[in-house]
Amino acid sequence: MEEKRVIHLDMRGVRSPKPLFEVKKALKRLRENEVLEILVTDKKCIDIIPKFIIAIGYNLLALEECKECRDGEIYYKIVVALV
Repeated sequence: MEEKRVIHLDMRGVRSPKPLFEVKKALKRLRENEVLEILVTDKKCIDIIPKFIIAIGYNLLALEECKECRDGEIYYKIVVALV
């Protein structure tokens, strides 16, 4: 199985709805051999972005809560691929 190239979209510190707009743009450029990894801190995005991804037919691979080692900041990682 071919390893997928990871495209990073770091939206930590950016408030909703801007992360959703950036996700839409990034998904248009996503290729079959790539996954999109989205990092967000705004909890509204945790509800909106996964629902949007599924609604438009993309594959939601992961939704994880993460913690920054340096300052203890909590953020979320959403990983998406083409179906």
